Amino acid sequence: MTWLSVIIPTYNGSRYLGAALDSIKRQGRNDIEVIIVDDGSTDDTLYIAHSYTDQINLKIIRNGRVGNWVKGTNLGLSIATGEFATFLHQDDIWAPERIKYIAAAIQRHNGINIVFHPVEYINYLSTKVGTWNCPFNLPSEILSPDQTIPKLFVSNFISISAPFFRRSLAVGLGGLDETMWFTADWKFWIELFATGPALFIPRPLSSFRIHHDSLTVTGTTRLESTAKQLALVLDQMEPKLRVIRPDCDRYVRMARFGMHLNVALTAAFHKSLPYFFIHIAKAMTYLPVNVYRYFYISRLHERILARLRTLLTRGSPRPPRLGKSK
Repeated sequence: MTWLSVIIPTYNGSRYLGAALDSIKRQGRNDIEVIIVDDGSTDDTLYIAHSYTDQINLKIIRNGRVGNWVKGTNLGLSIATGEFATFLHQDDIWAPERIKYIAAAIQRHNGINIVFHPVEYINYLSTKVGTWNCPFNLPSEILSPDQTIPKLFVSNFISISAPFFRRSLAVGLGGLDETMWFTADWKFWIELFATGPALFIPRPLSSFRIHHDSLTVTGTTRLESTAKQLALVLDQMEPKLRVIRPDCDRYVRMARFGMHLNVALTAAFHKSLPYFFIHIAKAMTYLPVNVYRYFYISRLHERILARLRTLLTRGSPRPPRLGKSK
């Protein structure tokens, strides 16, 4: 019986895919299925994937180029058979004992549908450059939607590889929104966590890789599209927030402030000064907000510091391929 399905959308991921698959293999479980949905890779991604078919329970779905990681993720979710499911991007990795900790937590809290945790930031050499924490100063504990949703509405503080959820729950929600290339996971987390309690494990159990070719870096050059998608999530999810937390006006102002601040900082990173000043001005219209509280919830300072540390490697030689089939 398959306990867990891991969905990995891939596209030209040969440099890091081996490390991702090795991190799953190291869990030492034989009840995990891995589903790779490839989006028309032209490098060695599929060759590397096939080299693991005799080492882990691996299904490989090959598509023509669509250019939509969300669509590939939904396809993988639709054919998955596990009781639980989780997402892993081709350049991210799991901690060696991730499944051990999550399985123990689920056993202690029978009936829980969602588990999540912080992650570490790593660079192209898998060197730690920071931690992406979650805004909960708690031991391992069950959190209700009125504790998670207001903060999630303010900012997506959950990495794609962090949540672990019942597959039937995700399928029932219709998967991720395929019209969103940048904010699909954020919208999905809000919808998912709104369904009931979630178990928070205050220990980083996966790693988010920052590198020059990631979608986070290359995709956000489309500043107008990035801004529109952030605004769309807030517009669509605000009614859900108001049902769960009627006294949410301060969270709404904080979220709108943060949306424009994020776009302004992204514009500065991509050296687009007009967009920077436009969105800084828009952010100011939502003042006063508790800026300290915003940074605590969004963990924006952690994201900035991790990326600054990674930028120090910009002049380094091209990174070697990580992971090796054995």
